[in-house]
Amino acid sequence: MADQRYDAVCIGILVADVLFSPNFRLPDPGEVLLVNDIVLETGGCPANTSVTLAKLGFKVAVVGKVGQGYFSDFVVRTLTA
Repeated sequence: MADQRYDAVCIGILVADVLFSPNFRLPDPGEVLLVNDIVLETGGCPANTSVTLAKLGFKVAVVGKVGQGYFSDFVVRTLTA
């Protein structure tokens, strides 16, 4: 059986953050503005903390609830990697 010890276990809300390049103004009500770039990242305190700790060389586990769908799959795939 593999060693299941971790340096840290991060528990909490896991989300996908959709980030885009800033616009120079807010849209008027009902108006749609185009953006140049959209980036999808993991978010939420346990995701952010665990990714940082893993980059520093710690063995980390993450515990959280995700739904079903593209964003949930993205969060699980990214944190597993």
